[in-house]
Amino acid sequence: MTYLIVLLHLLSWVGSPARFHAAGLNLPIPFRQAGTGRSAPGNPAGAGEFSRGWGTGRTRFQQLERTPSGEPGSTASSFSPMYVLAGLEFGAVMDVLVMPARDEWDADQRLQEISNAVSFAGQGMVLGGLSVSLFLAGSAFHRPGLEDTGYDLVKGVILTTAVVSPLKWVTGRWRPFRLEEGELPFRFEPLRKDGWSSSFPSGHAALSWMFATVIDRHSGGKRWVRALAYGGAVLISLSRITNNRHHPADVIAGAMIGYFIGRLVSR
Repeated sequence: MTYLIVLLHLLSWVGSPARFHAAGLNLPIPFRQAGTGRSAPGNPAGAGEFSRGWGTGRTRFQQLERTPSGEPGSTASSFSPMYVLAGLEFGAVMDVLVMPARDEWDADQRLQEISNAVSFAGQGMVLGGLSVSLFLAGSAFHRPGLEDTGYDLVKGVILTTAVVSPLKWVTGRWRPFRLEEGELPFRFEPLRKDGWSSSFPSGHAALSWMFATVIDRHSGGKRWVRALAYGGAVLISLSRITNNRHHPADVIAGAMIGYFIGRLVSR
């Protein structure tokens, strides 16, 4: 229950229900109309109190609430559940297909060194620290664009962690290196608290794709920024497969979560 309350506060901090509706979620999260103390139409009186204290005084938060669906900063997309199911089904097939190659990957020391180095860039401490640094740098040097980018990234890191961490614990999927030779990669031990049973979804993939999505949406449509951002996310995601920390389905699920959250927190 405590986790649910914290998550609802995080969602309230991220933005208004209109953003969730546009992104394909219908969550009854109360919010206040930008610039007023009144609850928005369709919300009970006083519901805005729920979001008080989570940055409602910030101009950018009011801008988030005012962003209508369909504008460049909105989360409007055709993010259908069918895409999610198709991605997970494809991942399950790939889980089996890559099994014969895992021993060869383990034996390739050079591949493991590269994979671990790339994987390091997707750690929560690295991307979280970079997000905070961008926000502080933008504030210190009076660069609103940089500050807003860092602010959205910080929100994304917090929300992504809040979503991915309990999913790992609930699913309890075994990591590839833990499986016996010839064992199918579909073994689960739900609610087990150890690093060996926390494969699904990939936190590195989720954070890197969230990071890439926010950077892309703040880049003003620059193609080279988009290529670098998503290229980095792809490399980090692949590195988690080649260093035998995740199955392909874990990475695909993490990428979808990160992409969705990135669109949700950015405008």
